[in-house]
Amino acid sequence: MSPPTIISQDPRFQLARSLLSSEDANGKSGPEAAIEIFATLLEECRKSFGETSLDAALSQYEYGNALFRAFLRTTPLDD
Repeated sequence: MSPPTIISQDPRFQLARSLLSSEDANGKSGPEAAIEIFATLLEECRKSFGETSLDAALSQYEYGNALFRAFLRTTPLDD
């Protein structure tokens, strides 16, 4: 069994996860705000735990997820 990640307990990580499916009052996309948070967390994880750590991998995944969700919100998909 894998050890629990430290980054998933970080309040910023939890905030960014909640932003992925939200919009603020000005209509700004929640994923756009989450991108900034996950980018910061990813850099911190790489410096603290190493490039190949589980924490860095989780941050990288969520960063990519936020980028993808922001893309979907701003790009019309043809049916």
